[in-house]
Amino acid sequence: MDAHVSLEALEKFKRTLTQFSQNMSVEAQKMQLHLKKTHEQLQQKHFKLKRQLQMYQDPVSYERAKQQLVEFERLFAGFCQAAQECIKGFQQQELMAANRQKAVVTIDRKVGVLKEYLGSGAREHGKNQMSLEENTSKGIDNVSVNRNNNLYRGDSLLHSPTRPNGIGKPHISSSGNLVPANKDGLYKGRQVTVTEHILGGYRKGAKSNSPFTSFTNNKNVIGNYGDNAIELDISTLRKAIQSGEVKDVVILSPKQVQKLIERDVISSDFWKKEPLVGLRGIMNI
Repeated sequence: MDAHVSLEALEKFKRTLTQFSQNMSVEAQKMQLHLKKTHEQLQQKHFKLKRQLQMYQDPVSYERAKQQLVEFERLFAGFCQAAQECIKGFQQQELMAANRQKAVVTIDRKVGVLKEYLGSGAREHGKNQMSLEENTSKGIDNVSVNRNNNLYRGDSLLHSPTRPNGIGKPHISSSGNLVPANKDGLYKGRQVTVTEHILGGYRKGAKSNSPFTSFTNNKNVIGNYGDNAIELDISTLRKAIQSGEVKDVVILSPKQVQKLIERDVISSDFWKKEPLVGLRGIMNI
């Protein structure tokens, strides 16, 4: 989706906002203010991302910024669509209150996904945990509150070993286990590095044979990677590894990933720069 698509949706959203009747209920008035405020935040973020994209000169930084802009515009358009549904719910007086409330829940969910992009504290996307073996999957809308420091992974094709672009990826096997793209991690007679795994599309062959599986502790961003979520109880996994119940699985912390990237002799310093920057942003180091 390009900028023109999201801006077109934005203009339609603006026109829809003006259709509130003067005698609207207090609830509708509050929702109108909420939508307008959120829209202003999104618009400012959109312009900021476009300016940042123009500033990058090296190809890696430019591509990462471009992908972030594309994802933002996709979510932006989704927000606009949900906002229109919400407004229609208030406009149609014959609708039951339950249906209007459903529309409000829809818009709140969209805004929740977009929180990662709102405010000055939003951080750049990235992955801050790697590993695993057995897990259960559930719809993103049903992901529970992260009270036990669980980790999350988003994926649209849970059971497919490849992405639509043909690159191999972790998937849920026929036995119900989450397995990496290549358990052995061999590519061209050598081990795939963490750097190559993070670079992804820039290292398609290595990525398709990666033994790593990425997770995040920020469940607000997993929707960017797919419509389904995999939740990992990291504490239980650690215990299972220590007891020997789960074998051939290693959990890598962000700091361990950082050290592996720094010691990588396969990739040049130029290609190691972006993964390291992303990790530092996540770990606040």
